[in-house]
Amino acid sequence: MVLILPSKGGMILNVVVFFSGGKESVFSLMKSLEKGFNIKCLLHVIYEFPRPSPHTENAHIVRIMSNILNIPVSFLKTKKGQEKNILKNYFSSLEIDAVVAGDLYIEEHRRWLSDICNEVNIKLIEPLWVGDANKSREILFEEVSSGIKTFICGVDLRYLDEKWLGFELNADTVHLFLSEIDKNIDPCGEMGEYHTLVFDCPLFDRKIEIKDYEIKRTENFAYTVIKDFSLKKK
Repeated sequence: MVLILPSKGGMILNVVVFFSGGKESVFSLMKSLEKGFNIKCLLHVIYEFPRPSPHTENAHIVRIMSNILNIPVSFLKTKKGQEKNILKNYFSSLEIDAVVAGDLYIEEHRRWLSDICNEVNIKLIEPLWVGDANKSREILFEEVSSGIKTFICGVDLRYLDEKWLGFELNADTVHLFLSEIDKNIDPCGEMGEYHTLVFDCPLFDRKIEIKDYEIKRTENFAYTVIKDFSLKKK
């Protein structure tokens, strides 16, 4: 697994972790903590997409995750065409050495982030980077084997049926999920086929129990907005 790391010797790195609340962002955070990085904050970026982001539509759950983790989260709103400058200004305002992202193999996006980091003299760390779409399945198994449990909160209806909304993806259900989806769909949803919110993982001392949600639809996309939940001590 490729890990792009700053050459800082034995020093503790101060980092910001991109954090959607989905499984890759949580797994990247877990890897960062295992490496001994000092997590200054989590960063939830709000982009101007043509459709709503299922993660941002559930920002209240992302805040709950931040509280459980005891790591502050920043919500950064961007504007179309100004994303790079807004991110550069944000990173420049912090005393950090690096940014952690959860890309798997989309080189264009990794290079885009790397360019931003280079311009403000910080590094990009990609702890999940495999550089090969064929290895996405391995990452999914690593995630669920680590104890990450997720709730599917958004599906692109061109690839996945709406029935998957609300499905709990974990070590017990991953084989069922992979056996029923089309073989051309990325197992991790790296191309936006589906999106998740983590409700439990080894970093949590409380589990988020989702009790009720509303399904919303827009063109070829369907997503959930969580209406009721509770926290259960583990």
